[in-house]
Amino acid sequence: MSRVRAALAGVLAAAVAMGLAHLLAAIVDPATSPVLVIGSAVIDRTPTPLKDWAIEHFGTNDKTVLLASVVVGTVLLAAVSGLLARRRLVYGIVLQQLLVATAAAATLERPTGSWRDLGPALLAAVVGPLVLTALFRIGRSAPSGYPSGANTRRAFLTGSGAVAIAAVGSAALGQKFSTATDPSDLTLPKPRNPLPPLPAGVERRFKDITPYAPRTVRSTAWTLHSPYPISTGTPGPSRSRATSSGRSRSTIAS
Repeated sequence: MSRVRAALAGVLAAAVAMGLAHLLAAIVDPATSPVLVIGSAVIDRTPTPLKDWAIEHFGTNDKTVLLASVVVGTVLLAAVSGLLARRRLVYGIVLQQLLVATAAAATLERPTGSWRDLGPALLAAVVGPLVLTALFRIGRSAPSGYPSGANTRRAFLTGSGAVAIAAVGSAALGQKFSTATDPSDLTLPKPRNPLPPLPAGVERRFKDITPYAPRTVRSTAWTLHSPYPISTGTPGPSRSRATSSGRSRSTIAS
C-alpha cells in the first residue's frame, strides 16, 4: 500500500470512529462526545495569553478556532497512525488507541464524569482498529497472477468512499441530535388570542406590585420605580432622577 493510501486509511478509520462516537454521545449525553471533551480539555489548558490573543483576533469565534485546531491535530495524528500501520498494523492501532484513551481520560476529568460516560470512547476504541484493519486488507497490492493492481485500487476506493460516507453521515446526525434540544434554537409560537395589555394603574390596586409603564407602543423598555439605583448589566442608555416621593426613578432603554 502506498503512503498516501496508508495515511488516508488512518484518517478515515479515526473519522468514522469519532463520527459514530459523536452520534452515540448525542443520543446518550452530548457532553460525552470524544471530540467535545478533548476540545474542552484543550481549551481549559490553553495559556491565558493565547486565549486573549484568540479573543482579540477572532472575537466570539475563539472557541471555534481552538476546536478546529484540535480537529486538525487529530487528523494529523490519524494520518501518522496510517503510516505506522503501513510498517506494522499494530503500530497504527496502538496510536489510535492512545487517542481514544486521551478522550476517555478527558471524559473522566469532567466535574460530572463517571465510568458510565465512557460508552462513546469505547465505541471509538472498537470501530477504529476494525476499520483500519479492513482498509489495509483491501488496499494490499494485487496477488501474483493479476495483470495489475487495478482491482485492488478500485476496491480500496470503494471501501474508502463507504467509510467516508459513514463518517460524515454519523457526525452530521450526531450534531443534529445534540443541538435538537438546545434552548437557544427553540422558537416560541405566537399566541392565537393574545391578552390585552394591562390597564394603567393596576399596580395601585394590588399591594407590593412594582409600578411600571411602557414608554411607547413599539418599545420594550419600561419605566421602573425602585428605592435603589437599577443596573441591568446590559448595554443601553439609562438615566436616573428623583421623584416627588424621594425614590430613584430609572428609565432603561432596550
